[in-house]
Amino acid sequence: MLSSLLLLACGGGTEPVSLAPISFIKASVPAPARQAITVTGASGIAIHMYQALYGMAPSNAMLLDYAGQATADASAFAQRLASNFDDASHPVLAKLVLDNLGVTAATVPATNAKGESEYAILLAAVQQIFAAYPTMRGQVILNMMNLLTGLESDATYGFAAATYNVQASANFSYSSTPASEVSIIVTLPPPPTASIALSQARVHVGSSTTLSWSSSGANNCTGADSWSGTQPKSGSTSISHTLGGQYKYTLVCTGGGGTVTQSTTLIVPMKVFGTSYGNKNDIPFDATGVPTIRALGIPKTLSDEQDSVDRSIAFGDFFQEGKYSAFVMVGRFDNIYGTGWSDVPGIGYFLGQDAAGKWVDRSTELFKTTADRMGCISPSFTAVADFNNDSKPDVYIACTGTDFAIPGATPEQNQAAGRSYQVLYLSQPDGSYMSRKVEEANPLYGHKAIAMDINGDGNMDIVTTDFIDASQPNGCGAPYVLLGHGDGSFRRDYTFIDANFVRSQMPMCGFFDVDIIPIDGRYDLMIGGMTRAGENQGSWGVLWMNGRTGGFSSATARIMQMPVDTVSNTQYQFPLDIVYDSKAMGIYMKTTASGAYGTDWATIKFDKFGSLVGVIDSWLNTGLSQSPQFKPSSSASGYLEAYTGGCAADITQGDCGRKVKM
Repeated sequence: MLSSLLLLACGGGTEPVSLAPISFIKASVPAPARQAITVTGASGIAIHMYQALYGMAPSNAMLLDYAGQATADASAFAQRLASNFDDASHPVLAKLVLDNLGVTAATVPATNAKGESEYAILLAAVQQIFAAYPTMRGQVILNMMNLLTGLESDATYGFAAATYNVQASANFSYSSTPASEVSIIVTLPPPPTASIALSQARVHVGSSTTLSWSSSGANNCTGADSWSGTQPKSGSTSISHTLGGQYKYTLVCTGGGGTVTQSTTLIVPMKVFGTSYGNKNDIPFDATGVPTIRALGIPKTLSDEQDSVDRSIAFGDFFQEGKYSAFVMVGRFDNIYGTGWSDVPGIGYFLGQDAAGKWVDRSTELFKTTADRMGCISPSFTAVADFNNDSKPDVYIACTGTDFAIPGATPEQNQAAGRSYQVLYLSQPDGSYMSRKVEEANPLYGHKAIAMDINGDGNMDIVTTDFIDASQPNGCGAPYVLLGHGDGSFRRDYTFIDANFVRSQMPMCGFFDVDIIPIDGRYDLMIGGMTRAGENQGSWGVLWMNGRTGGFSSATARIMQMPVDTVSNTQYQFPLDIVYDSKAMGIYMKTTASGAYGTDWATIKFDKFGSLVGVIDSWLNTGLSQSPQFKPSSSASGYLEAYTGGCAADITQGDCGRKVKM
């Protein structure tokens, strides 16, 4: 960068007239104590030029003489002083000047993108400029001074610039004293040293770590970034954070020889909330509309891959680096039934955002083998929670089997094919993830599931739908519980939800949806299914059961009937997602008027007592960039925004770019 600026700074103009060399005295005496004095104006030019050419501070008499000449014509003065080195070749003078300025390979160790030394590039550039302007070498050096002194914050030249500025100030301090009768090399105190470190570089939210630091040769130290203010020259302190993130601690120490800066970064992984509702709706992260794997241009891992399943999206700090990453499953198609639908188990992907915010594939960092990535045929919804009590997010996938009618199959065959084991992507002690089959011996039609600790034993449990549970009357499967053991394994339990009561309230069956909402200090259960049709009402409704110790109450249960879309005269179906907002005191459901493209998607609002407020937003289902789920925005208060893995490359398109005012 400095070499480029130097070329631009030379410009054109009239060459100054070469003048006779200036006489000077050179001697060596002990350096005086340094004073921090800003170098500006004609005196500064004299100090800079003398240091660049002779590597020392001029005497007081010389400074006064040179400053007078620089006041009259700075360029002519620079040329005159440089003329003392007319016999020096361009390479020799270039190396001499850079050495005198402290610009060396040691102080400029950086390389460019091609691996070339920035110092070598600069040295070559100065030589070339001297050759191009042989009678203006003094002006080139003066230009260099003007540039170098302002580069203290530059990533490449900052250290050299800061050190030189200290040297120039010390030279000025000496030369401006009347008693300074000879020119000398002012020896600076060694630069201060400092170190800063953490006893643990990664701790969980609420946990503490010790920050320690020390310095030598420093007069004072200050903190920057995640701490501030004057700090002791050495010490330690305990730190903790209530929010996940990356926290940089910088120590800046200044002494007679300059300033030193050292930093360390604390990683606080993002918090895992105690329910799947919290891990979806309460995360302080809004980039939850993610393009599909194919829209991102990510190559296939397996040749028969299709594309992301939009509802398989999940977010958490899977890499434990203090920021959110994403999980999504990609469907696979082996043409077993000739339908074009996914018919073999899909494969999981972990995505992270690069510095520009683009989602990139980082799956191999967390999956050791392809087998660790394998999922189910039809991933329907995800539930993120900590299922093995290691404070890391795990991903439970509610799965169905072949979620379509197999051509030529009997109803019994279709029902059997529609059941599937469920999948849990479980964190391992080494930070990797492995997929685990859940309920493999008793497959189910798991259209949706939620995670919470239902029985209060400290382990995450699952509430799942099972539309075709053969063990329940007439195969009309009401939701039930999978009790967690705290190690990623579960036991089926039918006692926490009164299945007979659920069927009595929703006799047309079709229990496809299960959600929980946090309301009035408890978690209530929402079950979406088919009820009897009523006046101006469709046959779909939501059964709302209050949470209580040991399950959910039927005593205060009520039905929230889904309305009819008056435009298309079709019924709004079961909700695909439910969110409660305590500020607006509203229950928001995302649903669709039918499964066909071209009809309305809608956001429907009920008040906190279950009474219908109305359809607050609706739009055409184009089949592109869909977001069957939403979450409250953490940056745009009062709005719901997309939560999906089914966006186009342009995430502003379709449902992905839609915000709904609550």
